[in-house]
Amino acid sequence: MDQSVSNSKSVTTFGAQAAFDFGKLSRVPIGLSLAAFGQAGSGRTGNLSGGYRSYEIGLFYTGRPDFAIGGDFFLSRIASRNGDIPDLDGLQFRIVTKIDF
Repeated sequence: MDQSVSNSKSVTTFGAQAAFDFGKLSRVPIGLSLAAFGQAGSGRTGNLSGGYRSYEIGLFYTGRPDFAIGGDFFLSRIASRNGDIPDLDGLQFRIVTKIDF
């Protein structure tokens, strides 16, 4: 049996995102974004190579076609493969602006 083939490792990446602009159907110029992303597999490196998950929710002003402003919240978890290191959780926020000239 070929040793290099039996020790092969892989990483699977998956994700999905959906966005909705309430301003297209009503007078409320608000956009909503939801997303999920993850990685799993034996090919992830380091002590924190168990798995990775991230979820996002965003709220944006969409009242003008050449300008948008809003914010995203991200909740992330990095899972540890072994029990001596606890899973890492993180919460992030970012402000997003878009200006078309």
